[in-house]
Amino acid sequence: MGNGAAREAALKLKEERELDTRNRTELLNADIDKLKNYYLGMMTDTAQFTVNKLDTSEIDKIRIGLFGPTGSGKSSFINTCERTLRRVGRGTANIQSDGAEGTIMLHHYLYDFFFQLVDTRGFFYYNSIKSFADIIEGFIGEGETIASDEVIAVTDEVRSQKRRISDQLNVVLFFVSGDDPNLSSQSLHEKFSKHRKYLQENDVTAITVVTRFDKVPPGLRQEVKENASRATGSPANKTFFITNYIVDDTSDLLVEEGAIKVLQYALAAAEQTIRIKLTIKQRESANNGNLDVTVISKIPNHPGQQEFVVPVQFTLDDLMNTVKPHFKTQEGYIFYFTTAQGKILPGSAKVQGLLGTKSEIHLQAKSD
Repeated sequence: MGNGAAREAALKLKEERELDTRNRTELLNADIDKLKNYYLGMMTDTAQFTVNKLDTSEIDKIRIGLFGPTGSGKSSFINTCERTLRRVGRGTANIQSDGAEGTIMLHHYLYDFFFQLVDTRGFFYYNSIKSFADIIEGFIGEGETIASDEVIAVTDEVRSQKRRISDQLNVVLFFVSGDDPNLSSQSLHEKFSKHRKYLQENDVTAITVVTRFDKVPPGLRQEVKENASRATGSPANKTFFITNYIVDDTSDLLVEEGAIKVLQYALAAAEQTIRIKLTIKQRESANNGNLDVTVISKIPNHPGQQEFVVPVQFTLDDLMNTVKPHFKTQEGYIFYFTTAQGKILPGSAKVQGLLGTKSEIHLQAKSD
C-alpha cells in the first residue's frame, strides 16, 4: 500500500471512529435525559401497573442498595453516576480504597432524582443478616447506624410495623472488584450465602457489578464473571463489568455508558419487585384480607354464575368445598376448576395466586 492509500485508509478509520463516538454520545445523552425525567414503569411497561389498577400513590422514590467490601467500587460508582447525570466534574461520595470497615451507616445519593443510590458503607464485614434485612425492608434510614447481630438496633415491635414500599430497597447492587482474589478463592461465595438466600426468598433482585474491568485480563473475564455471579446469586445477564471514574479523570464515554446501563437494569428490576409488592398488598387489602372470585359453571346442563368472597389463604380445594353446595352437582362426576382459557388449576393452588382482586374461574365436571 502506497503512502497516499495508507493516509486515505487512516483518514477513513478516523472518520468512522468519530462518527461512532458522535452516535454513542447522542444515545448516551438521550438515556441521561430519560433518567432525569424517570417515572415508575419507564424501564418496563407502565401498563403492568395500570391493567390491574395497582395503587402506586405511595411510590415517590425508588431506592437502590449498594453492597460490597471496602475498595470494591461503590463510592466510585456513585461519583461516576453523579458526574454523568449532573454533568459535574466531581461526585460527592468519599472513596475508601482499602482497609477494614469503619462505622456502619447508610448514605443516600442523587436526592434530586426519582431514584436514589443507598450506600451501605462499613456494612460488609459484619455479615449481619438481621441488619441486612432491616436495611432492605426500610427499618434503617439515612444516617442511622447499622448494628451487628449482637446489637439490637431494630426491635421486633418496630419490625412488625411494615415500612412503605418507597422506604424499602427494591433492588440490590453487589459490588466486587475484578482483581479481588476472594473471587477465585470462593470466600465471597460463602460470605454472601445468607444474603443470597434472603433476597431469593423475598423476591428482591440482585445485580452484580464487577469493577476495575480494565484490570482483568481478557482471557480471565469470563471466569471472573462466572465467579462473581455465583457469589452474589445474580444470573449472568445481570452481571456487569464497568470501569469507574477516579477523582479527577477527564470525561470518558465508555465509563459513562457502563454506569447508565447498570442504572437502567437496576430500575427495571426494581419496577418488577415493586409490581409484585403492590399486587400482594392489593390482594391483602381487598375486602379486608379477602378476595372476590367469580365462579362460572361449565357443568353440562347446569350453567350459572356466582360470586364468592373467600380468604386469600384459601386453596382451590377449600374454594371447591364452598362452591359445590351452590351449584347443582351430580353424583358420579369429578369437579375441577379451570381458567377462562381452559387451563386446569390444581386444587392445592392458593386462591391469591389468581391474578387481580376480582378473579374469574370456571367450574368444570367430568364423569368419574
